[in-house]
Amino acid sequence: MTGHRTTNQRLWTALATIAACLVITTIAAQETTLEITVLDATNGSPLPGAKVILLADGRVDERYAGSEGESRSVDLEPAHYTVEVSLAGFKTLQQETDLAIGTNQLKVHLQPFRIVSAIQLLATPDRYDGLPVVVDGFCSIGFEDDALYFHKDDWVYTMTSNALRIDGDPTIVDERYNKKYVTVFGVFAAGPPGGLWGGRINSIEKVVLLERRR
Repeated sequence: MTGHRTTNQRLWTALATIAACLVITTIAAQETTLEITVLDATNGSPLPGAKVILLADGRVDERYAGSEGESRSVDLEPAHYTVEVSLAGFKTLQQETDLAIGTNQLKVHLQPFRIVSAIQLLATPDRYDGLPVVVDGFCSIGFEDDALYFHKDDWVYTMTSNALRIDGDPTIVDERYNKKYVTVFGVFAAGPPGGLWGGRINSIEKVVLLERRR
């Protein structure tokens, strides 16, 4: 009986070893895949044509979302990635994610830019707090005066209550726009009631010079 038990134990050990090897082989053979769905944050509808870039030690993969907002990247390494998604009319989004072996799924919600006037932002700041906006104004770039004024006269008379502080990358917001009317694409942050400024524009993606009508 002892010999029979020993034989059985050896058999089960061998079977367990084979099963473990099969599991390891199967896992090793699996691809790391990322399936992304790009959606409109306001209504949940898919956003075809959105550009999807995977970043990990430099650009890894770039593709465009299909008709249902879908994007699929295959043959990736399991690692930590930055997913950057952009589409005209929407705020660019960057999101961190860790990919494991197998199929990874991610839903990305893009916020559309709201075209608003400085008056709307100053009068109803809570309505737009934290939202991407496109707003025109007179731009001032200078020491403690990086701001977007409703009108040039507001800058002349230092009427900061009619202005929004602007906080952007110096490579985007620079002297090119100083003392000129511009359009700013960024995220609005409401200021405290009674504060020096009427609010702030953060995470600025783009500044465009307004042209004088001929």
